[in-house]
Amino acid sequence: MNSINKGIQISFLIIFAFSDIQAQKNENVIIDYQVKVQSWLAAYKVPAVGIGIINDGEIRQISVFGDLEKNAPAPYNAIFQVASLTKPVTAMLTLKLVSTGQWHLDEPLYKYWTDPDVINDKRHLKLTTRHVLTHQTGFDNWRWNNPSEKLTFNFDPGARFKYSGEGFEYLE
Repeated sequence: MNSINKGIQISFLIIFAFSDIQAQKNENVIIDYQVKVQSWLAAYKVPAVGIGIINDGEIRQISVFGDLEKNAPAPYNAIFQVASLTKPVTAMLTLKLVSTGQWHLDEPLYKYWTDPDVINDKRHLKLTTRHVLTHQTGFDNWRWNNPSEKLTFNFDPGARFKYSGEGFEYLE
């Protein structure tokens, strides 16, 4: 059993260090940031981090730094618990699609998919991407928070705010 399954919390760090990574004209990335990453891990008390460099839509390099356990370096294929990091990634991707005209914030989501738990509730016809991105879906954070453990609307989409991981998962 690996250390992640033993319950060790692995933090995920996103580093935007564009000034530290210099791209040559031939698009090869100079890897000159390893020392800085190690110091950031220590400074922010992050045990391990994976960093991928993507240029022109292609993965140019993947590096993993730090230890999963004392003296147990994180492997190349380490699985990091990213938790709610998927929300800003989903939001960014969605808004990019909106900005290019490939997606519409106010188009009802039932046109693409409807969760079987809410198909008989007419409120699913109102649910839009805008509701998801603004946590106004009407859903609890997670369906298992409901006594039935099924997805249910607690209020009309757009009527009020309630944080919902389930809402983002609906969009994803």
